[in-house]
Amino acid sequence: MSYVFKLSSFVRPYWRWALIALVLLTILVFLDLSIPRLIQRIIDQGINQGNQQVVIQTGLLMLGISLVSALIAVGNNIYSVRVGESVARDLREAIFLQIQRFAYGDLDRQQTGQLMIRLTVDASALQRLTQITLRIGTRAP
Repeated sequence: MSYVFKLSSFVRPYWRWALIALVLLTILVFLDLSIPRLIQRIIDQGINQGNQQVVIQTGLLMLGISLVSALIAVGNNIYSVRVGESVARDLREAIFLQIQRFAYGDLDRQQTGQLMIRLTVDASALQRLTQITLRIGTRAP
């Protein structure tokens, strides 16, 4: 479990971007949850009562919410990718600097390919984890 705290130190410098991504995601969830209520309004007050004006107004409101949701989703993706890429870059740099500190004997025991794979795969995994968490973290049940 201590590795989680070590890896979270790479996210800390970008906490503002991560917070913005999570706030945008929360707004997006609330907007998505408003659509079923609007459909209920169309059915109960519009179709059942024969009020076409309610159907049109609520339909336009749903269209507006969908457009705003799309813009918010784009903003969430931008900030999520920004945090994920920055975290991956910092992790790659930290791993590379650690490899630079190895003694020549340590480098001879390790295969260069193994070190490069480790450098790439670990950073990419943390990048994906960060992006997925910030994109769908609060949407998942």
